[in-house]
Amino acid sequence: MIDNVTAVTYINNMGGIRSVECDKMARKLWNWCIERKIWVTAAHLPGDQNVIADRKSRVFQDETEWMLSPLLFEDVCRQLGQPTIDLFVTRLNNQLPHYIAWQPDPGAVAADAFRFYWGEEIFYAFPPFCLSERCMQKIILDKAEGILIVPKWSTQSWFPRLLSMLIRDPILLPKADNVLTLPGCKNALHPLHKKVILGSLQARGIPEEARETILGSWRESTRSQYGAYLKRWINFCYKRSCSPLYTNVNTVLVFLSELRDQGLHYSAINTARSALATFTTLSSGNSISTDPMVARFLKGIFSTYPPMPRYTEIWNVSLVLDYIRGLPPVEELDLKMLSLKLCFLVAITSAQRLQTLHLLQLDQLTLNDDSAVFRVTKFLKQNRPGNVGFEVLLEAYPKDERLCVLKTLRAYIAKTISHYEMRS
Repeated sequence: MIDNVTAVTYINNMGGIRSVECDKMARKLWNWCIERKIWVTAAHLPGDQNVIADRKSRVFQDETEWMLSPLLFEDVCRQLGQPTIDLFVTRLNNQLPHYIAWQPDPGAVAADAFRFYWGEEIFYAFPPFCLSERCMQKIILDKAEGILIVPKWSTQSWFPRLLSMLIRDPILLPKADNVLTLPGCKNALHPLHKKVILGSLQARGIPEEARETILGSWRESTRSQYGAYLKRWINFCYKRSCSPLYTNVNTVLVFLSELRDQGLHYSAINTARSALATFTTLSSGNSISTDPMVARFLKGIFSTYPPMPRYTEIWNVSLVLDYIRGLPPVEELDLKMLSLKLCFLVAITSAQRLQTLHLLQLDQLTLNDDSAVFRVTKFLKQNRPGNVGFEVLLEAYPKDERLCVLKTLRAYIAKTISHYEMRS
């Protein structure tokens, strides 16, 4: 099935006299097929129906090409040293002439940085945030040296490893309009930029004295989750010369349809709808969250691409418990193994989110003979007005002290109390 009429004719006729090159290619194709006893028949498929083969060339996502402003990049290089190769870029946003693209690119020396050895040159990398941990593993594996741009996410599991890898003091980039730029969109602001959100509130007529407070209702996790879709929406509107703040329902449906065509399923598209509802006003006066046509579209997505469960099986916890029983007494464990054992026992006995476990602090601990209570005073995902503050209860397990979270906690405190006091 080919959308080129000339190619169809030359293949079916086993060559031709109009074009020497087409004749050579057709003969080469048929000789290859004859050697393998294959018969080929070509049929014409109109270009507008050739969606599978042409999908990559028809869907161009230049909104993914955010980069550091060139002036800021030069300042970073002056402080940290000049890199020689740029990773994870395209010909649109490369900072250095020598670069590796994330897909085939006519100006790149190669494609897919993870397929190559990083230790031969001083690299510069501004990867998608979801690849931060994988980049750190690659740097360690290749013993590479360079400049890595990552978000300051101290709650991420990879953040301590990042700090241990530093060979110079890190640079905290400024919070300014021009830190990130998008090639081809001179005045584009990152979707999570405060001014973009404030501009949306201003366009809705929200009083200035109330905007900052309303902006505070967005938690960091929500901003991170919505950010990808708001970024796509803003650049979708830039391409069509329409306002991202005021629009009609048909434009929203086209945008959601593009997300569907890019392979997103119901959950992701529904998240995109929620993100747009906080940012955009429909000309009809309806909210994007409650508009009947948008709701009907989401029901169609749900029926056509039903969401699948994230996990299809459970792991056998008894295997881990048996392993823990075989460990030496807690007094003999080194700090790493003691920490791992404590984290597992706290997680399995309290059944709390990782966010909650990360916020457990010794200065908020009440330790009793048969229990321990951590008071969590910081904001959690499950906090609501009238439901602020949270306690995590850990009880002793006298039936088997090898699995007792309270005994493990006491051993951990005894081994780390000197470090904690020095830090305090």
